[in-house]
Order: sequence, then structure tokens, then C-alpha cells
Amino acid sequence: MIADSRNWHYRENIWLVIFMATTAVLYAGHFVFFNHIINWLPASDVCYSFANLAVYPLFYFYINHLSQHAPISTRHKAQMLAPALVCSSLIAVLYALMTPQQTSEFTHNFLYNNLNDSTQPIIRYQIFTHIAARIIFAFIVIFSLLKSIQSINELNRIIKGNYANLDDKNTSPYMWLLCLMAGASIIGFLANALGRHIFADHEYLLALPALIYSCILYGIGFIGFTMKFSIKDIINDDIVLATEPNDNTSITKIREQIEEIMASEKLFLQPNLKINDIARIIGTNRNYIYQAINELMGASFTDYINKQRIDYAIQTMQQSPTLSISEIAQQSGFTSQASFYRNFRKFVGCSPRSFSSATDEEQP
Repeated sequence: MIADSRNWHYRENIWLVIFMATTAVLYAGHFVFFNHIINWLPASDVCYSFANLAVYPLFYFYINHLSQHAPISTRHKAQMLAPALVCSSLIAVLYALMTPQQTSEFTHNFLYNNLNDSTQPIIRYQIFTHIAARIIFAFIVIFSLLKSIQSINELNRIIKGNYANLDDKNTSPYMWLLCLMAGASIIGFLANALGRHIFADHEYLLALPALIYSCILYGIGFIGFTMKFSIKDIINDDIVLATEPNDNTSITKIREQIEEIMASEKLFLQPNLKINDIARIIGTNRNYIYQAINELMGASFTDYINKQRIDYAIQTMQQSPTLSISEIAQQSGFTSQASFYRNFRKFVGCSPRSFSSATDEEQP
């Protein structure tokens, strides 16, 4: 990723690189721990603690920059990384205050055997800090994933509210990223609850989560590196990001105008129709169009237009039974046969071929 930085289409990949680099620090900490490199353990434990608490927020930062017009501020990023910085700093300070004998006792008893019965205050403080970090980790994972889901849902809302054609606005890679991170979260929860000491002397137990984690991280890196779509691709289209409440009477009138021009001019047959196109024809604010469709008609702009297209396709199939499916899809305003099939199933409940066959059987 770093070597290919000159060809990056999205600067958001910087956050992906930071995320992957942090996971590398995490793996370096595992390397030291599971290979019992005791001399390096205090320093690696500090780095591991920071990386463990920072990796999920960093993933959220990456998703947020990919999907949001106004990504979260630097202040909010600092707040989300604060637990990682505070916990790792406390651990570093406590290690600095501990004698070599105390460090050895803490390492052997707690890190490798999960024993927390030490009578020495500084060791007890260190144990408490590590346990607190585990609890904080659980909350951070949940919070970061929920915020990532929220960012992706908001992107989908913006897309469906502004565009009729979604073929070139595919957000499925985002969902794959979330699924992979959710899988990592499940393993992380289990490993966090059990503690690393469970795997310290059992290589066969360590092999499975290590392999799964490696595959998940590779998947995240690969999808992110090949990502072809982000909010930057649509932001120059003057899209509707949010709406403010308007007078219901005027919105109702605009709804009637939308239905009238759809019936008379059949705008839905334009493959790349956008909400701005309708606003320009009616001569009103695009936010009014957005509200009329979303609130009064109870559908997103995408679903409203595609429903019109499917109704037109059904009419065409009945009137011109000799036309092929691809011809019907093209005449109905769809840019691909796959999109036509997907929307036909969504609004009719069966495939176009099944519908056509059933229609033929009903005819005498």
C-alpha cells in the first residue's frame, strides 16, 4: 500500500495503512509474548496494550472517511484513542516503577498464568490496569462496530435518496469489511475473555485463531486496497445530505407534480436519473423533492424510480412478448440486466422469465 501511494485514488487509504500498521504492532506484541522473550516483554506489552485498544477505532476512522461527507473531527478521533493512550501510558509508568523482581513476578504470575493474588501494591495496580484494559476493549469493539455500521447506513441512505441507478455505486465492499471486522471482533472477544495465557504454552490452540486473524486482516487489506467507490465519487453531484422540515402543503403539491411528470414524460426511463434532474424540471429545491418521495411516498428515490421502471417493464412484456429480457431491461431504463433482475424480484416476487412464462400460460 505504501509503495503504491502515488496511485491512490482515495486519501482514506492513509487510515487503512495506519490500521494495518497497528495490527502489525499487535502481532509483534504476540510474537514477543508467545516466544517468551522476557527481556522485551515490558516494552512490547506497552505497545501491545496501545495497539489492542486503538485498532478498532482506527478501523472506524477508515470507514468513516470512506463513507461520510464530513468525517469525524480530530477532537473526536483523539477522544476515541484516549483509552488506548491512557492505559498504555499507565502500564508504561508502572513498569518503570517496578523492580526487575516485581516485573518478573508480574510477568510469570499474571501474564502467563493469570494469577492476581500478589500482595505487592504496585503489582496489584498493574494487574488492575490490565484487567481494566480488557473491559475497555470490549466496549471499544462494540462502539466502533456500531459507529461503522451507522456510517455505512448513512452512505446508503444518501445514495438511495439521490440516484436511480446504483450499478456504479456499489457499497457491498463496505459490508464485506464490516463482516470481516465482526468476525475479528468475535474472536477478539473470546481471546480477550480467556486471556493470552491460555494459548501461551499450547501451540495447537494458538494456530487456529492466528490463522483466522491473518486471513481476516488480509481480506480487509485486499478489499480496502482494491476499493473502487467512496463518498468522494458522488459528493460533486450536489447531492442531498440532509433535509429540514418544510410545509406539508407545499410538499404534497410537489408530490403531485412528481407523479404528473413521471406519467407524462416518463423520466424514469432515463438510465442515470438523479434527484437534481427532477428538481430542475419542476423548478424547486431538491430537498423538497427528497422529502416528497421519502416522507409522503414512503420510499427512497432509488426504489421509487425502479418501481416505475418495473411497472413499465411489465407493461412492455405484455404488449411486446417477442422482446428479449435484455431489450426490455434497456427500454425500461436499467443500465444492466442484473439490476433489472434484482429489482424485478424485489417488486414482483419472481424473475422476469418466470413472470413472462406465467403470463404466456394465462393467455388462450
